[in-house]
Amino acid sequence: MQIAAKAYPTFRELYLAQMMGPQGVVSSLCPIHTTEQGTGDPLYGYRPAMAAIIARLQTSLLGQCLPHELTVKDGAVQCLVLASLPSTAASCDASAGLSTAAPQVVAEAAQSLAGTDDAPLLDPTQHTICQMAQLPTGDAGTCTTSTDAGWCYVEQAAVAGQCPDTIDFSPSAQPQPGVHTLLSCLESTPTVTN
Repeated sequence: MQIAAKAYPTFRELYLAQMMGPQGVVSSLCPIHTTEQGTGDPLYGYRPAMAAIIARLQTSLLGQCLPHELTVKDGAVQCLVLASLPSTAASCDASAGLSTAAPQVVAEAAQSLAGTDDAPLLDPTQHTICQMAQLPTGDAGTCTTSTDAGWCYVEQAAVAGQCPDTIDFSPSAQPQPGVHTLLSCLESTPTVTN
């Protein structure tokens, strides 16, 4: 009777994950615990693999590439960044560049997301919805060193090593765990970025 075995990934799978860059995730298919060692055992079944995928998504979504170039007019784009806070008891913190979003803005963004998995994020009965201030990119082509709180649009490889078009946050406006940010533009559909 066989009671143990080992399995290793082939070079092909590891090379594919490497080629995918920040989108590649490698994890074992074999469970560490085959029976749950208490409620919520993080090593049971496929939980370690799912945790690795979720951790990768959390980091990659913050700096995700935009699907197309946005139109810059007078140093700004016609977009809003909405932050969905995890409860209705939360408040829009001005020191993080947040202000209360107008109900009409929230309703229009929610209508654009109707029928998607992200639609509940804009439900004011479940979340506090804030609007984040837009900042100029400044001489560096980004706002990642700005002392003001907010976000900015970085266009056409203004900063080497990034996507051609992306959204950056200043240090004091980095979204906190549990906060989902949505980009809503007049020229595109709202997109969840965190």
